Amino acid sequence: MIVPKLSQTNEFMGQATTIYLSVPSETVEDIMVNTTNGAIVFKSLNASIRGRSSNGGLELISVSKSIKLETSNSPIFVEECAGIMELRSTNGAFEAKGISGTLIVETSNAPITIEKGTINVSANSTNGAIIITESSLLGDRNCFETSNAKIVCDAILPDFGVLELLSTNGSISIVLDDSIRAEISASTTNGTVNLKGLTVGVISSSSTSLRGSLNGGNGLSINMKTSNSNITIDKLDAEDSI
Repeated sequence: MIVPKLSQTNEFMGQATTIYLSVPSETVEDIMVNTTNGAIVFKSLNASIRGRSSNGGLELISVSKSIKLETSNSPIFVEECAGIMELRSTNGAFEAKGISGTLIVETSNAPITIEKGTINVSANSTNGAIIITESSLLGDRNCFETSNAKIVCDAILPDFGVLELLSTNGSISIVLDDSIRAEISASTTNGTVNLKGLTVGVISSSSTSLRGSLNGGNGLSINMKTSNSNITIDKLDAEDSI
């Protein structure tokens, strides 16, 4: 166990070794960590964190401030973190629980899962599903984009701004509170747009597209687009409300 006294940015590099670092949280303001073939774990910190790992997972629990980390061929797990989070992985899944703030996440060939968050989100994956549940979205723009996989959005939405759900070759499902004021645009090719339990003022519609408004619109703009799959817009049941 190493217990250093830190007063400035420090960098720790390890290869083919394990480093355990325990520090009083008030002594750390900036952390930079780089490693190869090894995981990085951060717990109970109030610090700006930057780092990179290859072939090693990232785990963050109870971390606040700004986070900018990336890895490859390994997953990222984030729990009870707050602040501005930029997290990237190639060939690794992303899972977040109980986070708040701003999240920018990118991955490939793996899913993105967000649960019980209060966040502004930009989530991008290729060949991986994006699923957000039991969460509240913040800010004037939230975007979820993937390919060859589904998008599921079951969250409390902001009153204003833009929400984009974009996929190719993957289904899109969203659950809406019937009291929200929203402009809705949904389109697919080689699929159908399905509206369930909601009363929409229709501007135009066909089996593959829908444009209309909920409760007069002019609130949140919801844009959904996919190909070779379906779009489902469902009403939030009162018993399922967050």
